[in-house]
Formats: sequence, structure tokens, C-alpha cells
Amino acid sequence: MRVTAIETITYDDDADLTDTERDIDITTLRVHTDEGVVGLGETFPQAGMEGAALHGPIADHALGADPRDIQGLRDDLQTYFNYYGHAGAEMRALSALQLLGGKAREEIPTYNTSYDQEYDFRTEPVALAESLLDQGVTSMKIWPFDEFAAKTRGQRISEADLEAGLEPIRRVREAVGDEMDVAVEFHGLWALTSAEKLVRAVEPYDPLWVEDVIRKGDIDAYRRLAEATDAPLCVSERLIGRYEFRQAIRTGAIDIVMPDLCWTGGISEARAVADMAESAHLPV
Repeated sequence: MRVTAIETITYDDDADLTDTERDIDITTLRVHTDEGVVGLGETFPQAGMEGAALHGPIADHALGADPRDIQGLRDDLQTYFNYYGHAGAEMRALSALQLLGGKAREEIPTYNTSYDQEYDFRTEPVALAESLLDQGVTSMKIWPFDEFAAKTRGQRISEADLEAGLEPIRRVREAVGDEMDVAVEFHGLWALTSAEKLVRAVEPYDPLWVEDVIRKGDIDAYRRLAEATDAPLCVSERLIGRYEFRQAIRTGAIDIVMPDLCWTGGISEARAVADMAESAHLPV
């Protein structure tokens, strides 16, 4: 079997997409073979740049290759990209090209990232939580502090804004108790001192995790945050590939490992990250 064509599909404003899919500028990939087998993938959020990578250097390496040679193709492409810088559109594009077979378990828990079109977690957190529970979803992720970070570029947060950010979490806990797990996303917007204050404020509500509280890259700062707080630290969909995750895991600063398959290098690379996490007794 050989790869014969790489096809990218982008979407205009009239396409039948969710608001989230449209906002992230999603690109769908089809990998065609000479035996009629077609592989599917997707990537985001820069369709133009990722499309250029897919139809340029990735196609140069993939066309004519055996698509079942997953490890070899991945290694060749990562070696090539490393020369130019490995953490941009090329790796997001490569993520769309990965394949992997075999299951490790029958089912896995899921959570709702609360880009909800019916309920706003800021103003209707209880209605959102109850709606999710009715659907059998018992975990939700919200980001109630993001709107306050812009005031000081994450350098500090006032007591009033801190209380306003805590309000949706508090209301969910008061309404449904521990039936709903709440993860809190911070999108890397906060300086270390503010991050410590925010995490300590969230801790009494027993968050499922706190995610990307400070900007990615300075793993030592995450170590200091871990030493100052008790909530599980989740890091990070923004890390690229096994080597960045290896550095993060080795510090002992993170409690939950979260690779984004569309950014970190695809399913094969994410599996390598998961293997490292398992060796460190960390959940993914």
C-alpha cells in the first residue's frame, strides 16, 4: 500500500459546523492510497499555514510511502522539522497524519469543555451542570478567571474579581455537590504570584484539576507553583512532543499530563507521551 494523494478540506462560513469548529479554523485531512483505503485526520487553528505544511514538506515525504510505516514516517518528518523549528504549524499539520491501532480499555471518562451554545457557565453554571448530568456527563471544564487577566496582564487579581471568578464554581458545588467534577482552565494567562493566589482560592472547591495556570515553557515556575499549592496541576495541551513533556514530567511539578493530539504531533507522538506518563505513575 502506498500514499497517492494528500487532500485538505477547509470550510467557509456556510459550512455545517459548530461554532467551536468554525472558531478554531479546523482543517480536515484525507490521505488517499493506491488500494482505495482513505485515512482521516484533522488539525487547527491556522488552516493556511498547516495546509502549506501538509502540501509542502509533509507531502514530499509521505507521497509514495507505505502509510503503515507510522514510526518511520514520523521519525523522518520530525527530523526534518527539527531543523526549522519543531513547535509550529508543521507539528500541528503532522498531527493530522498519524494512525494507530488497538485499544487499551473498553471506555474512558470524558469531560465537557464548556463552549456551550445553550448555557453560559459564567451566568448559568447550575443549569449547565444539571444539563450535563442529565446527559450522563459528570465532569466539566470552565475558565471563569480569564476575563480578569487582561486588566493587569495577569500580574495581579483583585479580591472582587477573585470572588467573581469563584462564583460559578461555588454555585455548582452548592447545587449538585460532588456529582459534578469541575476542572478550571487558566489558559496560561497568569504570573506566578497571582497563580498561587488563584489556585489556593480554588482548592476548597476540590477541583478535578487546574490547567495551564502560568505560561508554558518555564517548568521551574511550575515546580514552585506545585510546592506552594495542593490542587492537581494539569500540563499542558500547549507542550509540543515527547521531549517537552519529558522535561515537565521529570521536574515532578505536574500531576496530570494532557497532550493535545492536534498540536503535540499526532496520535503516535501522544502515545509516546502517555508511555512516559505511565512510567512516572501519572494519569493522562
